[in-house]
Amino acid sequence: MSNIDPATLDDFVADVLVCSCFGTEQSTLNDWVLFSAFQYCRSETSLWSCGFGGRAQLGYKTTAATEPEPREVRKLANSNIVGMAGGDMHSVAFSADGTVYTWGEGYPGALGHGDTASVVLPTQVKDFPHHVVQAAAGGDFTLVLCEESTADHVGADNTLQSLWAWGGNYSGQLGVNKSSNSLSSTTTPREVYTVDLFGITTDDPSRKRRVAQIQAGVRHSFALCDDGSLWAWGALASESVKAPVRATWFEDKITMISARYFHAVALSEDNKLWHWSVDKRTPKVEVRECIQFTNTSPVQSIASAGMAGALLLTADASLFHWSLGKEQPSKLPSTQTELQPPSHALQSLDAGEGQVVAVGTAGELFAWHLGGRGSDGECCQHQLQSVVSAAAGGGHFLVLCQPRCDAAFLVRGQDG
Repeated sequence: MSNIDPATLDDFVADVLVCSCFGTEQSTLNDWVLFSAFQYCRSETSLWSCGFGGRAQLGYKTTAATEPEPREVRKLANSNIVGMAGGDMHSVAFSADGTVYTWGEGYPGALGHGDTASVVLPTQVKDFPHHVVQAAAGGDFTLVLCEESTADHVGADNTLQSLWAWGGNYSGQLGVNKSSNSLSSTTTPREVYTVDLFGITTDDPSRKRRVAQIQAGVRHSFALCDDGSLWAWGALASESVKAPVRATWFEDKITMISARYFHAVALSEDNKLWHWSVDKRTPKVEVRECIQFTNTSPVQSIASAGMAGALLLTADASLFHWSLGKEQPSKLPSTQTELQPPSHALQSLDAGEGQVVAVGTAGELFAWHLGGRGSDGECCQHQLQSVVSAAAGGGHFLVLCQPRCDAAFLVRGQDG
């Protein structure tokens, strides 16, 4: 049971009071204090954030450069958020009705608000009528996947997909140009050139494949399609690629992709792990590496981690860490790594440049550093429950919690 300041009671206007009881209690000063105890139930999801907030990427006003514990992003309390993404210095979230919100560092248009100004509180991307179903946040740009229902589209779910992007485009990571990179940035949403990705031709305008997952790194973007094809644009595709092209160096269908910083990791259908990176000083792709992952339990989730590593979560709740140049990922915990994951079973994870955030099977929230920062790998469990998912940014992370009921104790004042 928690104590709530009466001044903050307005925060719970949208929550449903399930029950309440009233009474009085005598204090040590012989004053009678009127109180009420009640239970309130959230009717919608809630979004939380913590970590580095020096560029307003946490979504609430704070005087601290870093928030060690998650705080609720109250501006989105009644928005029924269903997904989010963390960029280097900005954040993105979208609601069940497809509305997209952005906040944080605005340069050079990463927020899509029509200017380069930074925004402290989540703000809707205006004049964007498309229904967002996925979001990815890169170094200084945003990529979203949209779906619209249309009677003209013949498909299993009767929806038409499109990709949109805004922000920096120095390496062609927006994917909006087919032949040139004349656009260095845009402050408003632009549609990604997806004619080749969807297999559209002059004779047949129907889409041959659907996008299953999107990812974004510092200056690169990916779209993984339902047929196992991976499409890349920006720094990790080629210095001349300004629109999605199919990655042809894979030997099999890709099932998972994760991008971060200047590298990416992918898992193929035959359980091979692929890793490639780019020299951040040039647009040239330097490394492509492949190993056969020999663990028998299927991979459930992968996350590009740090400067050149990856984390893998398997179906048996085992966690592995793979560093570039290693023949096999190391199972954690291990004496060969500073990473100290939780002993609890995990269901999902994500990683940023310097930290990992994971969700336990019982809705717990865990976070630990990748080494070289903070506590150098020590895992901590945050006091947040009913966690659905978590997304890591450059130095912060976002947490989505499902609706839940909480008990509260509210002091009303003195009686007499």
